Amino acid sequence: ISGEIGMIKPDRGIYDHHVAAFGLEPAATLFIDDSQKNVDGAKAAGWQSVLFTDAKTLEADLDRLGVRV
Repeated sequence: ISGEIGMIKPDRGIYDHHVAAFGLEPAATLFIDDSQKNVDGAKAAGWQSVLFTDAKTLEADLDRLGVRV
């Protein structure tokens, strides 16, 4: 998608683009990435964000956020 819209993570614009394009509520949107800078970018845009390090940690993070898998 970055090539299509001319923005890349962690630029704020890419998160704002997705909010507008998909009618998202940032505080109710979950972003998961394995790059801390991308997670920080999403957090700065008001999104719930989780750094992926491994499956077990992700499961715990999702549970903490009330996401059942």
